[in-house]
Amino acid sequence: MIEKLSCPKKIVQLLDESLKTFCFSGCQLQVHSPSVQFSYSAGKTSYWPNAVPVTDSTFFDIGSITKAVATASVVARLVDRKEIRLNEKIASVLSELEKTGFEDIEVGDLLTHSSGVKAWHPLFKTPESKNYLKWITQTKDLLASKRDVQN
Repeated sequence: MIEKLSCPKKIVQLLDESLKTFCFSGCQLQVHSPSVQFSYSAGKTSYWPNAVPVTDSTFFDIGSITKAVATASVVARLVDRKEIRLNEKIASVLSELEKTGFEDIEVGDLLTHSSGVKAWHPLFKTPESKNYLKWITQTKDLLASKRDVQN
């Protein structure tokens, strides 16, 4: 059984102080474990006048932090178990990427931002089908030109 708790006071104090000192405009913390669950949301989605309050259901674009925290950790475990290699071509891991322009990218390239894939693309404009991998591979402007990668 999951026990729903209030966010610990020390965490609330730290987040509220960070908001007051403009470390960020808003924040959202959600903790889910097999036995405990709590959340805390505060501030606004930006410093702009029309910003809306942050709630437990607010979505944030967390950008590269996902790679550092989640993806890199998972890949490190797979490398440690010898289930994947950093110099392995991504198409050998995801066969859907064969003959798409992405097939020569190595796993390690994706983790070090050296793959040639653009740093940002409006992925929130995805099709209704939810077949994201197919859609991404057909979005040719995701691959930066060689000039962009060298600069």
